[in-house]
Amino acid sequence: MTEQAEKPSAKEFIASNIYFASLYFIAVGALFLWGYWSSFGINILEYIALSDILKITAYPIATVLLLSIIGGALGEALFGEILPHGGGRRYPLADKLQKILPALAVICGVATLGILIYGPIEKWLVLPFLLGAPIYAWAKDVKFLIRVIPHEGPRSVVIYVLAVLPLLAYGRGAIDADNIMTGKEFTYTLPDPREHRQNIDVLTRLRLIGHAGEHMFFFDPTESAVVIGQMPSDPPLMIKRYKKPTPPPVPVPVPSR
Repeated sequence: MTEQAEKPSAKEFIASNIYFASLYFIAVGALFLWGYWSSFGINILEYIALSDILKITAYPIATVLLLSIIGGALGEALFGEILPHGGGRRYPLADKLQKILPALAVICGVATLGILIYGPIEKWLVLPFLLGAPIYAWAKDVKFLIRVIPHEGPRSVVIYVLAVLPLLAYGRGAIDADNIMTGKEFTYTLPDPREHRQNIDVLTRLRLIGHAGEHMFFFDPTESAVVIGQMPSDPPLMIKRYKKPTPPPVPVPVPSR
């Protein structure tokens, strides 16, 4: 009787998991907003409510989530049998890796710290996996989510996604902001359609950062400053997407014989 009373019902179990999953994705969304808006010196939480985070970040987080799921599934398919939980000592490769694991951990730690401090903005394409690896290993070791997902393979993929997704979201936001500020890829404003629009210098136009509530935010590349406007605008705002063209490959001269 006592054990049955203490054991949560299926409804309570599902509700509890949904609650913590919601908190997790709100935190992931907040990290994306932090990586993006803080690059411009803007505290976006002054302009939105916490309830708006999931709505604002749904699309970019969904993209990152899909890529991390694909990566986790491929990793499990390729290495799950070679490096199973417990070390996989019956496999020669796993046994060799176990012997040099402490040295590998030190090398990876030093390399990760160096990338974090001195790496360019593209470091956020690598850091989530380097920093998420020890979290993933620890979570598997303590059998995290074993009650929710008993099967080892799917549970490994879920743990991997949970470990790397927060930093992937932050990195995606930081890279998107850097693309705007450096002119690699951005959305810019066009002059009023009633005005002459020929020979527009795209790189000097105001670049759209985003909007929150009744506010619109732009980056002025000529002043390296943020411009804040009100919505709606009159006349209507015209915007266009720009992406820096990829330079053609440099031809390699073939030595004559």
